[in-house]
Amino acid sequence: MKKEYMMMTVLITEDPGRSIDVYLRPLVDELKDLWTNGVRTYDKSTGKMFTLRAAVMWTVNDFPAYAMVSGWSTKGYMACPVCKEDVTSGWHAGKVCYLGHRRWLSWDHEWREKDKQFDGNTERRLRPREWSGDEILDQLNRLDFAPFGKTVSRTRPSTHLNWTHKSMFFELPYWSKLKLRHNLDVMHVEKNVFDTLIGTILDIEGKTKDTIKARLDLERVGIRRGLWMNRDNVDTAFNRPQRNNDGGVRNEKLSVFAQSARPFGDPARGESLSEMTWR
Repeated sequence: MKKEYMMMTVLITEDPGRSIDVYLRPLVDELKDLWTNGVRTYDKSTGKMFTLRAAVMWTVNDFPAYAMVSGWSTKGYMACPVCKEDVTSGWHAGKVCYLGHRRWLSWDHEWREKDKQFDGNTERRLRPREWSGDEILDQLNRLDFAPFGKTVSRTRPSTHLNWTHKSMFFELPYWSKLKLRHNLDVMHVEKNVFDTLIGTILDIEGKTKDTIKARLDLERVGIRRGLWMNRDNVDTAFNRPQRNNDGGVRNEKLSVFAQSARPFGDPARGESLSEMTWR
C-alpha cells in the first residue's frame, strides 16, 4: 500500500480524561486545513481537478468518551450534557439517580398527571432549555481551566458546573454552528436496554432488575404499593412463586422466549399478565 493511502490510528491504553485533546491535535489541525484551504482532488467522472473540502458532522461514542470529547463530565449530579445545571437528580439507594424524564413529554401528555405510576408527583415543569453552540462557546471562553496532564490537580469551581475543559473541536470554525455535535453509540444503548429487558422478563439471575432491593426501594420512596415486599415470607421469590412460570419448560431460557411467547402467571391456574395480581 502506498503511503498516501495509509490511515494513522491511535491506540490509547488508558483513560486519558480531558487530556484526550493531546491525541486529537494532529486530527484537528488537518480538519482545519481541509475546511479552510481544502485539497486538490481529481474527479474521474469529469476528468478535472477540483478543491475538496471536508467537515466533521458529529462524533459517535459511548457515554464515558462523550465526556472526553465534549468537555462536560458525565459523572455526578449534573451528568446529563443536555439538561446541564437544570437536571433532576438526587442520591438514592447508594447512587446518583436521574429523574424528571416526563419533562420532555408534550405539555398535554397524560403521563404528566400520573403520580403513583412514577415518582409520586405530577410533572408540571417545562423541558430544560436547549443551549446553542454559540452560547456554550461563549460560556467556555469565560472559564479558566487547568492545563492538560494527570499530574495537574485543581478543584473545579462551582461556576464551571460540570465543564472539565474546552473541547478542541471548538477550534473548528463551524463547530459551534452545528445543531448536534455528539452522538451516543447505538450499539451500547441497544445492548444495555436489551440485556435489562430480557434479563427481567426471563428472571435471569444477575441480569434481572426486579430484585428484592428494587422492591424495597419502591417502598422507601412510597410508590407502587402493589409491588412492595410481603414481609411474612421473605424467603420466597418476592412471595409470588408463580412468577414467570412457563409450565415446566424453563431450562431452555432464551430459546423458549425466542420460539414461543408464554404469558406471565401460572398456566395451570389460568393466570395471565392482565389478570394476575401481585401478592
